[in-house]
Amino acid sequence: SLQAELLAHAVAMVRPGGRVVFSNCSLDHAEGERMILSLLESRGDLAVDPLRPGELPGADGFIAPQGWLRTTPADWPADDPARAGLDGFFAVRLTRLA
Repeated sequence: SLQAELLAHAVAMVRPGGRVVFSNCSLDHAEGERMILSLLESRGDLAVDPLRPGELPGADGFIAPQGWLRTTPADWPADDPARAGLDGFFAVRLTRLA
């Protein structure tokens, strides 16, 4: 996919110790979690740099055990117009190890 190709190029340009943040607006796990897991399997020089509670105000409940962030339209209350309309969203921070 184009996203996987762009991410691979971005990672290749990062020095050891550097970080890449990948995010997209998709509910499809193939475009988020599975793509990241595949990238991590194919490269031994990357690791997820986990998001931590409090790092993104209001987002603690969306941080997965793996350290990435995932939202769905069901995550926000429909009765709150200021927060309605959220779409699927995925984000992960990666660190290049070597």
